[in-house]
Amino acid sequence: GVGDFEDQPESHTLSLMDWQLKPSIELFSELVSGIRFYDTNQVPTRSDIRYVSTTSQDGGSVGPVSFWSGIINGNGRHESVNYTQSRLSIFTVSPGKQYRFRLVGAQFMYAYRVSIAGHKLKVFAMDGTLVKPKEVDFIIFHAGERYDFLLETKTADKISDGNSSFPIWGRTLETSIPDVHIVE
Repeated sequence: GVGDFEDQPESHTLSLMDWQLKPSIELFSELVSGIRFYDTNQVPTRSDIRYVSTTSQDGGSVGPVSFWSGIINGNGRHESVNYTQSRLSIFTVSPGKQYRFRLVGAQFMYAYRVSIAGHKLKVFAMDGTLVKPKEVDFIIFHAGERYDFLLETKTADKISDGNSSFPIWGRTLETSIPDVHIVE
């Protein structure tokens, strides 16, 4: 079972999306038309290099277009944006309680590995179907998938450094490039 938990869908739903420089329909058109994707804002020329899909640990194709960033509930960061001007989503919880979170894969292309620093996640539903609860370090999800998980927050005495902020990380599955594709 999952036991007692706080259920506040208006406060604890994470909708994760890609943050691209071009509209999704334009990227999709480039992919299916055979034009392919060039990482340029100009009309590609013969000297431009066609984007090559990135790969995952098992060698599978991961990123058909270059990844720019991702956002959680409309907020996020990118290395080219001054962090003091970036907003992040904040989810408020109290120490020593268990909360239900809903994770919605609203992204266009990339699968993400989502984790919460210093915490385990107990998955108990996938795409609206209850499953046997399983405690995990992270959840890998693709576009259109939904997960429900429980987060048991640390008690006040277990927070050793006094820092009560725990980042939520969303990482792409790419291994063929440096680990720079992170959503906060």
